[in-house]
Amino acid sequence: MQSKIKKILCPIDFTDASTNAMDYAAKLSKELDASLTLWNMFEIPIMDEISATNYLPNTIDRKQNELSEILQDWCEEIKEEYAVSCGYFVGTSIDNLEKTLAHYTDGGNFDLIVTGTNGVDNMYQLFFGTNSYRIMREVKCPVIIIPEGYSFKKMKSVVFATDYSLNDAEFAKGVINSFDAKITFLHLSANENETSQEVFHSFRSLFEEELDANNLFSFDRVVYNNKLDGLVEKMIEKEADMVIMSTKNRGWFEELFHESFTKKVLEGIQIPALVFHQNNR
Repeated sequence: MQSKIKKILCPIDFTDASTNAMDYAAKLSKELDASLTLWNMFEIPIMDEISATNYLPNTIDRKQNELSEILQDWCEEIKEEYAVSCGYFVGTSIDNLEKTLAHYTDGGNFDLIVTGTNGVDNMYQLFFGTNSYRIMREVKCPVIIIPEGYSFKKMKSVVFATDYSLNDAEFAKGVINSFDAKITFLHLSANENETSQEVFHSFRSLFEEELDANNLFSFDRVVYNNKLDGLVEKMIEKEADMVIMSTKNRGWFEELFHESFTKKVLEGIQIPALVFHQNNR
């Protein structure tokens, strides 16, 4: 993440979850003095394109015009209510949504994507089957996932789940500069032994050096057989407004969000999740 978020993109599919994410993105844009772009893309099945050559262009044009009118009205409302720059884009593609979005955002066009999900029951599908997880997998910029019904509020406390990558510290600099939030770096360990303690203290020292120690971050380590239980307990303890994690370690990421645990422990304490990519370091 850059030290200052200037351009935010919000994919819209006209579900309640995506319109709730749009409201969050608009308020976040105001707080960060960033521009907002609403983005809608509908896929054209290849067989339909071939079989309906004679009338498909008119159908597509009509649909694009209808969607454009809706998004234009929403943009005007956002500009009036929040005094932020807001634009929109409506397009079509025979490719899937996430690949089209990845292409659209390639080259540093946006600093952040804000997308919605519709609740606990769909959380596993969010991360491992449906659009939001595929978006996270394909795009290069960070993604904030907003649970349906979550209302925007200023971020004061953030739990950052780390696997001891120094890129986490680098990314955290941008979070501090953008949100001015207190960050708790949390490592989730399966075992308690002398070696794991030494590793924790070593990386804590490296993080402090990387971040030029200040009072906006702290470090913690919890030992849990179930890592998700440990993460959620710390989120509750810190009254977290957001959880941050990277997609670097796919196995660890999937372990945290296994369906059975997610449904059991996330009910009632849903908060936004900020997910980012990183290179090995």
